[in-house]
Parts: sequence; C-alpha cells; structure tokens
Amino acid sequence: MWSKDDFKASKRNFDPKIAARNLVDVVKMLDITFWLHAGTMLGYWRERGIIKDDTDVDIAIYATDRALLMEIIKNLPDFELIRDNDYLVSILRDNNYVDFYLYKVVEGGFQGPCGDVLTSEYLNLSKVDFLGVQVGLLAQPERVIDQWYGPNWNEPCRDAGRPTDRRLL
Repeated sequence: MWSKDDFKASKRNFDPKIAARNLVDVVKMLDITFWLHAGTMLGYWRERGIIKDDTDVDIAIYATDRALLMEIIKNLPDFELIRDNDYLVSILRDNNYVDFYLYKVVEGGFQGPCGDVLTSEYLNLSKVDFLGVQVGLLAQPERVIDQWYGPNWNEPCRDAGRPTDRRLL
C-alpha cells in the first residue's frame, strides 16, 4: 500500500482530464449503488465538472457492497489498489486516484468515514449526467454541500477542506 508521501506526490500530479477519464471508466464498471461524494459532488453541483484544484475523484458506496467493489476493482484495466481500510478504498491510474467512501448503516442513517451521518432521506438518489455517464446524486445536494463546506461553498477557493461539523443531516 502507498505511504503518505506517495499520496502527496500524486496530488501534485492531479490532472482533471485524466481524473474525468478515470471516473468515466470506473463508473461504467460499477454495478452497485454509488453516488458522487465530497469534492466531486461539489464540482458537479457548482461547476458541472471536476474542480480544477481538486486532488482526486470521490465516490461513495454502501459498506455492504464492499466485496462487490473489490471484485470490480480486480477487473478494472490499469488501476492499482493503493488504499484499503474500513471506510475508504482508493485506486490509482496515471497518477490520479479515485476514492470510494464506504457508508455504514448506523442508528439514524448511514455513517461515512469522517463521522458524517446521512439520514435515509438523502439517499433517495437521483441519476444525473456527469461527464457523459450516469451517476448517483444525493437528494438535496445543496443542503449537504452547505453542511460540509459552509455557506461560501459556491465561491471557488483552493484547499477549502471540509468543516469538522458532522451533525446529523
């Protein structure tokens, strides 16, 4: 598996065009429920594309689909598994990686890797076209983005990160 230095190096080499191709190639193979997550969801909602200064592609899935995801990853051409833990699986191709965030069932909804809990109402996913492929999008995405990134999410800024507030949405 990769070290922190490997991740830092790949972030410096992030290319939105390669990331878009990686996202398209991965999504075509996913035969499980998934949705855009974190910065990739923000990019879709705000810019209808991948954010120029992002460092990866973010997809969320149900943790119960983890074994299926691992089988899919085995069949993805030219991708390397670089991170695999209870909440996050990452793959890499051409120095650009795709993160799969695993949401676990908890009381009140589904908990993600940062402690955020999405209630079931948000997981009434819609399908939207993103970069020429159909992807899942949370219900009320603007409310989720506002919760995660704060009220100024619609103003691009470098390295905005996510606030620490993880109240039940």
